[in-house]
Amino acid sequence: MRNVIQIRSILFDKDGTLVDFNRTWGPPVQSVLKDLLRGSEARYRKLAAASGLVDEVYFLPGLR
Repeated sequence: MRNVIQIRSILFDKDGTLVDFNRTWGPPVQSVLKDLLRGSEARYRKLAAASGLVDEVYFLPGLR
């Protein structure tokens, strides 16, 4: 018999109170964008800017 865990809540901490948002989300987002755009630096920069991703691992506060 499998144990079933009931999820009672989900906590989103995008302001960095509990975890560093930029450190946990920046590198994975950068990686996904680069994989999707297959090396097109111009397209990467455009999509990163639209996503609020700056300097590879920092998100602009208003776009979080």
